[in-house]
Amino acid sequence: MHHQPQLQPIYTTLLFLTLLCMGGCPKILPHADWVDRDDFYVQTVRLHPTFTEILPADVDRPARVNAYVEMLDQFEDPIKATGTYRFDFHQVDARNQQDKRGRQFATSMIAETADPAASQRLWDEVTRCFIFTLELPPLPENTRRFELAMTFTKSNRLECSLILELPKSFE
Repeated sequence: MHHQPQLQPIYTTLLFLTLLCMGGCPKILPHADWVDRDDFYVQTVRLHPTFTEILPADVDRPARVNAYVEMLDQFEDPIKATGTYRFDFHQVDARNQQDKRGRQFATSMIAETADPAASQRLWDEVTRCFIFTLELPPLPENTRRFELAMTFTKSNRLECSLILELPKSFE
């Protein structure tokens, strides 16, 4: 008696595997906790003291401040971030050492990095900072030093400031 192998289970298995491959796997959706969570987020901001500078007026532009803003994540590494930046100019009150911020002498200047193109335009790869060019407002009489204050707002609010002194070329 000659026995033929039973091919029916093999054909059924091949058909099942073919249909499975054609249909694909369902998409795996991220866990609800992962949605809208930034793995890297802005923890601190600072006006970089080495690079932020006051530039005199030239033929094409008025006197200005190049404010280098460094955004640091929770690991203290520089990162890019979208949000709103507000810059304020304050007098330095030498008599009040605990709260060095004096009277604001210029209206706030607002800048946005709401989209990748704006963010990329302001980003400096070398310093890993955003560079904001701010027109230097008229300074109060006999003022050589002032405080530049910056507030960054996205889902939270972070602040920093830097005391700047006019270079000798402004005399």
